[in-house]
Amino acid sequence: DPDDFDGVVVAEIEMGGLADISGLQIGDIIQRLGSVDIMSVEDVQAVMQELKTQRPREVILFVWRGGKPMIVKLKTDWASQ
Repeated sequence: DPDDFDGVVVAEIEMGGLADISGLQIGDIIQRLGSVDIMSVEDVQAVMQELKTQRPREVILFVWRGGKPMIVKLKTDWASQ
């Protein structure tokens, strides 16, 4: 039951955006973004701000999807941002 998990539920994905291309899906629960546990939307925003400074080639997301844990590799494209 998703209500039993800490994390943030993906409610919207921009078609053709980094999340879409990397395979993130609506309904995924993001539990960890890089090395940071995610508890709120504000956590996601803070981590993304930090990542814009660091500019890694990819970011590992730990998500819960369809009753199982998964890893999603978010390929970054900082040139377009």
